Amino acid sequence: MYKSSLPICLMTCVLLLQAIERNAFLESELDEKETLSETVQRLKDEARGNIRDLHLHLTYSISIYSINRLKYNQLITAKWTVLDFNFEKN
Repeated sequence: MYKSSLPICLMTCVLLLQAIERNAFLESELDEKETLSETVQRLKDEARGNIRDLHLHLTYSISIYSINRLKYNQLITAKWTVLDFNFEKN
């Protein structure tokens, strides 16, 4: 009886070792997936922050452009007013 159960015991040990190796592999894959998920979330957060910063920068730039354009238009209007006034005096 002992001799006939030895191959079954060896086969069971081989199957158990294969299952342990497979579990270890799957655990490492799961750890890698979690790490990648964390990296993806961090990159999404950074991108969201960069988009917010870019929006603020563009809004500021457009505001400065609008202010400068308004000042330019006021200056041109003032020069024309002075020219018109001088022309009317003569």
